[in-house]
Amino acid sequence: MRALLLITPALALALTACMVERDYTDPYQAIPDVGGDEWGEGSDLPIRSGWVRGDLGQVRDFDAAANESYGYTDGSYSNVTVTAYDAQERMGMIIVDLSGADLRSVRAGSYRFGDLSADSVGGGTLSVIGCSSSTDTYFDAPANEGTVVITDTTEGRQVDVEAQLPTDDGMGSTEATGSFVISRQ
Repeated sequence: MRALLLITPALALALTACMVERDYTDPYQAIPDVGGDEWGEGSDLPIRSGWVRGDLGQVRDFDAAANESYGYTDGSYSNVTVTAYDAQERMGMIIVDLSGADLRSVRAGSYRFGDLSADSVGGGTLSVIGCSSSTDTYFDAPANEGTVVITDTTEGRQVDVEAQLPTDDGMGSTEATGSFVISRQ
């Protein structure tokens, strides 16, 4: 019984850790990246020019440049997390996951994702998560549906995200957007 009482708070803390900060361990660190050429070696994606806007849970009218951006790929999986804090010290976060493909090499274009229908992105599956927090609220939920637009520019690969996030009661949705650039090295 004592063990259960000690484990329960730790489990609750672990489940809400996304709201404050996400730490990722790199299980593929010893595996060389076969990406190459103009993108450079390694598994970290150089992310810059991140931005988060919109309504994420109870945090409404959010609009701020990213304070932290992190990207990772192993060639068959990509993850980008863009975290921003606004002047009211609220946090907004957009997380893009692409399972089965590399964000650097998929064809540029517009891709829909969602529960009912989704476009294949280079043979992979796309999902987006929205997170937010303020002094008395937190939110962490996958988007019901949305669009990711990938555009190649001279500065890198521009990724624009539009996500329909569920409301707290699950009866409606709100819209959040995010953007970032995967820089060329």
